Amino acid sequence: MLLLIAMAVASAIVVYAFVTGLISGLSSGAGSGMITATASLAIPLGSGAGLLVVSVTDDSNSPITGIQVTYGGFEDSVALAGGKCLGQTPGGLSCTGVAGSGLTACSASVEVAGPPFKSVPFCNSTPAVIATGAPLPVGREDSAADNVVTSTAAPLMTSTTYAMTITVDFANGGTHTQAISVTAHL
Repeated sequence: MLLLIAMAVASAIVVYAFVTGLISGLSSGAGSGMITATASLAIPLGSGAGLLVVSVTDDSNSPITGIQVTYGGFEDSVALAGGKCLGQTPGGLSCTGVAGSGLTACSASVEVAGPPFKSVPFCNSTPAVIATGAPLPVGREDSAADNVVTSTAAPLMTSTTYAMTITVDFANGGTHTQAISVTAHL
């Protein structure tokens, strides 16, 4: 009798876990797990301009058609200063800072004076800038880099934590936004 009760409880737990996972996956619009996002901010001189590298892995069940990273407390340092983002929308429109630097192709890179920094957009394996017609496949990782400076007169500093928001658009129409932070290092 006790064994029968234990089996019934175990079955109920399995069914509950399956239904809960299925419902949350359907309601999110983009699958479960969504993305894994990491960032690194290197400031080779200890203070001043830095190189931000953001990596995104598609852990969902739908290809990524756009990745936008919105900066908090720092901005793009190339050409049109004041760019507060990195990446592009599903239509392939670049963020202000990257578009202002002329960085619209995956084969392009922009170097700046000082440390040898290069800015590169999010690209798929083709390589093409991630967009509706050139999505990042499920399970793949991509990285983008941007030269950044602070939004204020104070320089970026090592051991300081900076915040940003990542918004990812999926081929199935879903969108996922998450906040991440990065601690600057040498």
